[in-house]
Amino acid sequence: MPLLWVLVIPFALQLAGSVGIVAYITSRSAQNDLENVAERLREQAASRIREALDQRLQEQQQTLTVTYEALHRDPRWKENPARLQQVLWQKMQFSPTLNSLYWADKQGMELGYGRLNTPDVLNQVEQLTGRPLSLGTPYIVERSPLQLRERLFYLVDLQGKPQQRVYSMALPVEQLSWYQAAQSLHRQGWSPIFATHVTAQMSLNALLPVRDGDGNFQGVLTTFLALADISEFLDRLAFSPTGEAFILERSGALVASSHQNTRPYRQHPIGRLERIYAQDSDHPWLRAIAEHLLQDNDSFDHVQSHDHLDLTVNGEVLHVDIQTYQDSYGLDWILVVVLPYSDLMPSIQASQRS
Repeated sequence: MPLLWVLVIPFALQLAGSVGIVAYITSRSAQNDLENVAERLREQAASRIREALDQRLQEQQQTLTVTYEALHRDPRWKENPARLQQVLWQKMQFSPTLNSLYWADKQGMELGYGRLNTPDVLNQVEQLTGRPLSLGTPYIVERSPLQLRERLFYLVDLQGKPQQRVYSMALPVEQLSWYQAAQSLHRQGWSPIFATHVTAQMSLNALLPVRDGDGNFQGVLTTFLALADISEFLDRLAFSPTGEAFILERSGALVASSHQNTRPYRQHPIGRLERIYAQDSDHPWLRAIAEHLLQDNDSFDHVQSHDHLDLTVNGEVLHVDIQTYQDSYGLDWILVVVLPYSDLMPSIQASQRS
């Protein structure tokens, strides 16, 4: 072997080894940066969702507690519709983000206030009244003591008094989904998600059942929280340029989505609403995540506490954070936060520069 080769080959091998080690270290460093940034951004997004959920959901329950305490100061409040109406109106005025506040009792009476908070409902009422209205316009629902089967809806004046009647429907109190749910509760809680009777939407109701000293059901205070409202605040969080957040029930039924075109339910031509399950969703990310979680499982009951996974869907690398969400009133949901790799690159580059 020529002397030149004897001198050069060891040096070349040493150089190649050094380059390989540097490349490996650089690759590992980049991978660590990616994992650290992904974990931090997932945690930040999940934390913001939890805080927003806590605030919005607990507002519903706290309103019921405060309203009941105000009513309970008058031992005969259930026989005093004027006092009931006054308290409900005051609480609605004090809580501008509250959608509604109702009372219904076992005698078949119902009284409550709500707001026209969605464009679809607002357009329907504008057509019925023949006049322009603004989002947030308040209304009252009540029943006449002489005709308890009929629900009557009116626009109200500045004092909450009924003015223009806009709608009526024949539906006894005992057939209302949220009323039926309240009858089986012995403490404050939530209704199952249900389709509302008046508007084409799904709702989750906070419930405060009222019982006498013997435990007999007397009636219920309730607030409505439309699933569309939960999806709207998820969308407003804007935690990532193209990332998405989803909320699921343990059954896999979708509760809310930050993706504007992914609604938690669909409407059939005949008007009936149907829940959408994550594994059947048209959204490819959500469907792929659900299918992954359901491997070797029939439901999502096995999802516990906190987990994360990486998936590739249609060529896009996704970093997924999965957490459970429970509250003291019985909710048991699954939060899913999805961050695509492309959204992480600016943060990774900034981290490497620093």
